[in-house]
Amino acid sequence: MHQPILTFALFLFLASCQTNKSATSPKDGKNIQTGIPETPVDIRGKFMFINHEWAAFTIDNPAGVVLNFTSDSSFSGFTGCNEMFGPYHLKGDSIYFDRIGATRKACPNTPWENDLLTILRECRLWNLQNDTLTLETPDKRKIFWMKVTENQKD
Repeated sequence: MHQPILTFALFLFLASCQTNKSATSPKDGKNIQTGIPETPVDIRGKFMFINHEWAAFTIDNPAGVVLNFTSDSSFSGFTGCNEMFGPYHLKGDSIYFDRIGATRKACPNTPWENDLLTILRECRLWNLQNDTLTLETPDKRKIFWMKVTENQKD
């Protein structure tokens, strides 16, 4: 009779010993295991296009191509010709752009615009280091953006 109770108690004890590397205390925001404060990476802000890693795509005027992420999980931006917008979803290092919309101005010399929108729709990973945002598709195509600081906005 005591055997099942002891087995169950042992199971509960062992289950409670499992670690969760992202477990933080709601009281102080510190990692429960290390006691070190965790600072989530914040994607909010404006980013300028700086480069990409695939050959079929060339942007003639990269200075005008921007993304702006807001705190309400929506984004907006400029493709060099049209405005783009829509919701985005983050979970860990995963990103998903949902229902990307864009205005439909007919601009000459922007054949890459549809490629840019397609790549954004396909991006599934993100990483922000040293103000460089990397968005990556499952087939390893990457697009790089630089965070715009207040000094650069002027």
